[in-house]
Amino acid sequence: MNNILRIKRKMEKVYKRPIDNIYSHSFYSELFSGYEYSLSEEKINRRDFYIIIPDDKEIVELFGNGRHYDFSYEFSQSIDRVLYSMAVYGKAYIFVKTDYINESDANGKEIKKLSAIHIGEVKGIPKKGKFYSKTYSNGISEFNIEEGKLITFDLKEFGYKRNYFKNLVKHLGKYDITSNSLELINTEPAYDFSVHADKNRKRFLKKVRNIGWSFGTDGLSDSYILYKEIQMKLFKMQMLQNVLMKINQVIATEYIPNKEFEIKALTSNVDYVGAWTKFQSGELTVSELNNIVWKGLTD
Repeated sequence: MNNILRIKRKMEKVYKRPIDNIYSHSFYSELFSGYEYSLSEEKINRRDFYIIIPDDKEIVELFGNGRHYDFSYEFSQSIDRVLYSMAVYGKAYIFVKTDYINESDANGKEIKKLSAIHIGEVKGIPKKGKFYSKTYSNGISEFNIEEGKLITFDLKEFGYKRNYFKNLVKHLGKYDITSNSLELINTEPAYDFSVHADKNRKRFLKKVRNIGWSFGTDGLSDSYILYKEIQMKLFKMQMLQNVLMKINQVIATEYIPNKEFEIKALTSNVDYVGAWTKFQSGELTVSELNNIVWKGLTD
């Protein structure tokens, strides 16, 4: 009983509700979800963003009876939850569980054959070979980690402190002038809303300069908007690449001996860095860069 209480307290501490302000919802949703929409090639169906390579029937069926459509959608949900958990809690987990069926080999000997691979994000606390999760009724459930493979995604491995994004959102809340501007207008005769807004906007943009997010485009030049969008795409691609790499390593090592195996995201193959360099040197106009960034048109 005492062990369960300790786990509950730890879980409440780890999964503490993040700070909610005017920026938080847009920040997390725009940076850490929907990659199948923001990073995909224009020509593909968004529900086919994630594919299994090689397109071998026996391998593909392990992930959902050959249904690419369903696999991509369900897998994208897990990826969204992993990215969000890393951003908010600093860590995320995926549990890979397998099913087996009994078959007979050529000599009539009974063997176990892999029949399904299930990939899903889980929230909770790993402890001494067990994984503890909170139930809908506020209880604690557990499963044996040895029943599958637990993949841990630590934000520190991605180059950020575990509380980096959570603290960033908290700090951005200081630049929300809507909460106190009316009071200042009424109490400070010399208060200039536009000057205050401009200063805070510049401070805000400086804080998010490395990840491309901007919370709207008011007052920004066309070229700066495109620059920020390129930054955000590169940030997302790096995050996604790191997540997929860890998942593929585990599945390829533990379950699928085919050296070509990978779960691949059909991201746009546009060279955004090269396009921006050409724009800066005058080889591309704003209109041409716009077509590359938003439409993926390189010709």
